[in-house]
Amino acid sequence: MQEVVQKSNLLARDLHPLQGPVLGFVLLLQQSAVLSYSLMLSISVVDLEAGQPL
Repeated sequence: MQEVVQKSNLLARDLHPLQGPVLGFVLLLQQSAVLSYSLMLSISVVDLEAGQPL
């Protein structure tokens, strides 16, 4: 998971030569997307363990 984040961060740097607010915003979006995705994963895992699939 960490590698994916690092690769996407490198991609964002390549795509946005504008250093600064744009890059910061993109990285923030990516991190929040990764966070919400892993949160969804952990929630579905908990639901499966409880015997209640989503």
